[in-house]
Amino acid sequence: MYKPQLKPLDKTPKYKQIVQSVIMDIERSVLKNGDQLPSISELSIEHYLARDTVEKAYRELRERGFITSVQGKGYYVQANDSGKLKILLVFNKLSSYKK
Repeated sequence: MYKPQLKPLDKTPKYKQIVQSVIMDIERSVLKNGDQLPSISELSIEHYLARDTVEKAYRELRERGFITSVQGKGYYVQANDSGKLKILLVFNKLSSYKK
C-alpha cells in the first residue's frame, strides 16, 4: 500500500506535506490512475496524525482533482492532466526594426 513521505522536522503543515507528496508521486507516475490510497484511519495511525489533518489533505486533493472518494470503499487516484507537458508557442512577425 502507498505511503506518503512526511518530513518530521519540516515546518510545512503536515496536511500540506501529504498533499505535496501525493501530487509529486502522481506526476512521477509512482501513483497511477485507479490506485488506492490508505484510509484516513490508516494514515493517521501510521504517521501519528489527527484524523482531521488527513481529512483536510484528502479534501484538498479531491477539490484539486487528484483523487476521488468512493463511499464505503476508500480514496483513489483520479486521472489528472497536470503531469502532462504544457507548451506555449508564440510567433511574432518581424518588423523592419527587429531585423
